[in-house]
Amino acid sequence: MRIESTLHDTSHHIVFPGAGSFWWWEAGTIQALQDRFNLKDGNFSMYGASAGSIASVMAACNVNMHDAMAASFRLPKKSWGVTHGHLIQLWLQQILPDDCHTTCSGKVHISVTTITLSFKPLHRKVVSLFTSKEDLINACLASSHIPFFLDGYFSRTFRGECCVDGSFLMFLHHEAWPKDELANGKKRALMMFYKDDKELMKRHFGILQVLDRESTLEMFNLGHQYGNRVLNRAHPLGLFDNIQITK
Repeated sequence: MRIESTLHDTSHHIVFPGAGSFWWWEAGTIQALQDRFNLKDGNFSMYGASAGSIASVMAACNVNMHDAMAASFRLPKKSWGVTHGHLIQLWLQQILPDDCHTTCSGKVHISVTTITLSFKPLHRKVVSLFTSKEDLINACLASSHIPFFLDGYFSRTFRGECCVDGSFLMFLHHEAWPKDELANGKKRALMMFYKDDKELMKRHFGILQVLDRESTLEMFNLGHQYGNRVLNRAHPLGLFDNIQITK
């Protein structure tokens, strides 16, 4: 069915939920979008959680997805003392433009989950203003922080707060994105959710699987094909009003 957004600006909203290793599938969907739209200068707002936060930033900055993939292949191999988080940070520093924080402020909305000592310790909030390239990268790393997996620590500090994966509460509620943000609004939200791709689901990739080059390319191509299938069902002017975006 169609999902509407309560987000109140006049943009077309593109949502990238948490994806883990399926990030490369999201990268393929970004390529499909870039083939048709000017995502950087056009009237688009990006929303991302976990790996989707990185996808939203790259889409907003119009990062060349093939260049991003090539840069990932050049990263040093993970070894003792080198964590997944360190490699992601190094990669983002290499491929994001120096003015990425300016481009993304007000345009990209990153979900983070903060931890407090309270009856309900987990709290989700959205960050959309960024003071520097490093601040934007830190927001992505906080949103993507799977406890213990990325750097061996349970949480990551962002702006003085302890944070875990920005899609954690969505995962607990078995939803790709909070329904109260995607219902009863005025604008359509295009959601690129990997579980909606039946062809991808046939491949049985693991959400935390470390991909080799061949698997990365396969996942990217599947995402690109899915993005094209979705966009081919859209209004010929490129509007999102008629896109089927979720089950």
